[in-house]
Amino acid sequence: MPETIYSSASIIDRRMMLEDALAAALDRDDNLRVGWADGERMVWVPARGDGDVSYGFSLWDIACEMEARLK
Repeated sequence: MPETIYSSASIIDRRMMLEDALAAALDRDDNLRVGWADGERMVWVPARGDGDVSYGFSLWDIACEMEARLK
């Protein structure tokens, strides 16, 4: 199997690649909002039933979890 940029990158670089891919994919969804808060890239998901409330999730934390599961 040929080595890819992802597989030869450091853990931090792999997580950064995943974070970038997540941000690009999630930003396409009109119901989600991707942005920055306190120096961290976040995705905000609206709560059910109330359009004024949303939950924020760190894309870095999601990328770390994904990278750990890819091993």
